[in-house]
Amino acid sequence: TKEFDLIADSYTVGDVEGNANIGYTCKVSIFPDKYVDAYNNLINGHTVTEATAKIVTLKSNNDSAWLVDRGTPVEFNVQCETEQPTPPPSAPPAKPDDYGTLKNLLGNIKVTCVTSVTAHGTKEFDLIADSYTVGDVEGDAISGYTCDVSISPDKYVEAYNAELSLVHTTYDTAKIVTLKCNDDSAWVVDTGTPVEFKVKCETLEPTPPAKPTDNDVLGIEDEAVKVHCINDDSGNNDKDYGILPGSFSIGDVILKGDVYTCDITVYPELYVAEYVKDLKTPHTLSPAGQTGTITLIYYAENQVWGLMPNYVPIVFNVTCSDEDETFTVTYLDGFSGTYATYTNLKYGVRTPVPANPYRSGYIFLGWEPSVAPTVTGDARYVAQWGYIGPQYPNPTPVQPVQPGILPPQTGDMPLWYAIARFLGLVK
Repeated sequence: TKEFDLIADSYTVGDVEGNANIGYTCKVSIFPDKYVDAYNNLINGHTVTEATAKIVTLKSNNDSAWLVDRGTPVEFNVQCETEQPTPPPSAPPAKPDDYGTLKNLLGNIKVTCVTSVTAHGTKEFDLIADSYTVGDVEGDAISGYTCDVSISPDKYVEAYNAELSLVHTTYDTAKIVTLKCNDDSAWVVDTGTPVEFKVKCETLEPTPPAKPTDNDVLGIEDEAVKVHCINDDSGNNDKDYGILPGSFSIGDVILKGDVYTCDITVYPELYVAEYVKDLKTPHTLSPAGQTGTITLIYYAENQVWGLMPNYVPIVFNVTCSDEDETFTVTYLDGFSGTYATYTNLKYGVRTPVPANPYRSGYIFLGWEPSVAPTVTGDARYVAQWGYIGPQYPNPTPVQPVQPGILPPQTGDMPLWYAIARFLGLVK
């Protein structure tokens, strides 16, 4: 772009139009010819792309001075009629087939056993000669250059087997790493790293991972459970909760296809209690007996338990409750049947808890689910036991518990039970 002063005889000034009421205007027409000539005197060989004049409108303000109303700045576009030399095409970069260069670019090649991650794990290897092929350089100087490197798994699986002295096979095919050439003609990785091959063990049965821990379950989701009031006209909003301690039980690890899963059973009592506390209005589970299930899967690569893809939160339905309604709380001993039953309990009273049950050869671990602090509906709790050894007779047999009556908490007990109680292992 070049700029020029107004050139004489390059313009015409039109008549003054308007009146004192609406103001006065005057149009100035500026023609391109003299300015294009001046431009060509500096850089030869240009013609104007628009041969019409540019119009600048002036207006007169209150003190009779002329000002620009519109049409500035004035600019004429020209095009070069002189043919410009075409730069010679740049030569494509050399194929990146040097072993040292590829080794640095690709990094270590990983092999991971998905049959027994904890036992066999992941091993890393340097790039192995003759385990790869380098494709042709493709592209141009404008769009850039790329080159694909194909890495076959065979030599890496052989190296993995040699290191572990076990037989593994892979169902992975060759991995493709795409290199690209940047502005300074150096090859860099575009996509495809890190390279990892999955193998399965042919000499061992699949080793299941350990069950998820309570911490695994508690950390899976901030909004894992939703409580919903089914009374549409109540105006009670849904509430979302994370997994609450003591509100779940952990099932067995099961192999489904080639993925380990574990079902977590979630009980509603503590969530209903939280919902009542948040809304400050009585609600009960409706219908009674609801539970929810969260299925976790084991991510062998990272050796962690996590939610299945597209997880949908558990929903517990509740209904507005009459404060005069009464409920039943039942305790099961987990091996023979009902241990204690409490009836005619008003909404919101403290949940009654019986003395710990006794089972020969076992330690009482607690109730499942954890006992809700207050009564919000019918509830059922099951005793959980830990096996501790030989069966010893109970010198004082536990008497059947009558509904609404706590069993005695004193009396003779085996020596091992007294010691366990002293150590705080049982209550």
